[in-house]
Amino acid sequence: MALGTTCWALNQMSYTFGYVPYQNPYCVVAEDPGYSYESPLLPAIDATQEAGAAPPAGTTQVDAARTSFLAGDYDQALAQLDQAAQQLPNDPVVHELRGLTLFALGRYKPSAAAVYAVLSISPGWDWTTLSGLYPSVDVYTAQLRKLESFVKENPSAAEGHFLLAYHYAVMGHKEATLRQWKLTADLTPNDPLVKQYVQLLSAPAADDATAQGDGTPVATPSAPTAPAFDATLLQGDWKATATQGTGSFELKLNADQTFEWTFTQNGTPQTVKGVYALQGNTLGLEPDTGGTLSAKVTPPADGTFSFQMIGGPDNDPGLTFQKAS
Repeated sequence: MALGTTCWALNQMSYTFGYVPYQNPYCVVAEDPGYSYESPLLPAIDATQEAGAAPPAGTTQVDAARTSFLAGDYDQALAQLDQAAQQLPNDPVVHELRGLTLFALGRYKPSAAAVYAVLSISPGWDWTTLSGLYPSVDVYTAQLRKLESFVKENPSAAEGHFLLAYHYAVMGHKEATLRQWKLTADLTPNDPLVKQYVQLLSAPAADDATAQGDGTPVATPSAPTAPAFDATLLQGDWKATATQGTGSFELKLNADQTFEWTFTQNGTPQTVKGVYALQGNTLGLEPDTGGTLSAKVTPPADGTFSFQMIGGPDNDPGLTFQKAS
């Protein structure tokens, strides 16, 4: 099992497990009545489809929206995507196209809200995918120039810098992307998603981290090995209460290395099932829907153990699980 994750995969898992409270800084319901991004996008419980079965509801509207977008009828495309989003609320393709349509219309804050929801669980599109939605690169370039003008005229508008970072990333302009992420971080210092993208792009390349200025390899000390403990000590039913935000958690670790994780927020429970593995003091939880949540755990003592997600916020207090009676 992978014990590390990329930035977007980490965010997806933190929201899937309810570990980190979700807050979209660009979500203003009054500015986007078509869809609210107050809640995170979550992976579908069962994304499989039987051969010969009818396509999921909403795909017809998505196809129609692509056609409208290609023709430059962005208002029609948005109306079609609003319908698709109600039927496919957790499909990142729907919301990324919706964010692009709002960008094309010059509605930058709602566009940022949609893109923020997507980047929280997905790395987003590449240039080939995005550019293929336009009849020509010139059409896209004109829209991008309008966004750049908006940012110059409104330097304190975080949504502008956020969208520029997204679009520069799609085009593969790393330095320009990092600059916009940093400017966004200055305006939204408490945004964990932006902070992680800054850290991701600021990290030195592998060759830089292992060589001196003259190219001589640098010896890197090996990380200390955490003391291992018997995974059977974790088996059983456990409960915890969130220390950030509101909510409660129940964790069942079975002898066959399967788990059930249930979190309840605002009175609504959601259960994630999958398999787990313990390596040293790192517990990896791999849901059936994919991905991995990795956490540092302590050996149970007096009926409790601590659980802290790897790569979480700097001030993350973690969870304290107690043996269920």
